[in-house]
Amino acid sequence: MSRKILSTGIKGLDQILGGGYPETSLNVIMGSPGAGKSILAEQMVFANASKERPALYFTTFSEPIEKFILNSQAYSFFNPGKVGIEVLYEDLGQPIRERGYSALPALITEFVTERHTRILVFDSFKALAELAKTPEESRLVLFDLATLLANYDC
Repeated sequence: MSRKILSTGIKGLDQILGGGYPETSLNVIMGSPGAGKSILAEQMVFANASKERPALYFTTFSEPIEKFILNSQAYSFFNPGKVGIEVLYEDLGQPIRERGYSALPALITEFVTERHTRILVFDSFKALAELAKTPEESRLVLFDLATLLANYDC
């Protein structure tokens, strides 16, 4: 059984990756500030989101969501017709402040079941993980999150 591939939306990068990223996989995009991690993730979202498979882009403590969306509109891949229908944005900063880092899996479950999303981006997950009180809490939350995403085919 072969896994489906999600295009990055960038022809050369898809060629290097053998077509893109495997569907329903967890992927970490790392790099220095300003390297283009957010732009790449958002381009992938717009390349793959559809009414049948909506994408949810979570901002965290890196940049306010309003500023992020405003800056994103400058890129050719940004399609305002998809926003709010196929591409959804949410700020996780406030809910995590209120409920705590350990509530992340429950919070994501609420979003995924309510919005029926199948593509998720956390920008930045590192900013969230830094809120863990212990390495054990960080590991358990990540495991619970990976399990829930697998169960929801994300």
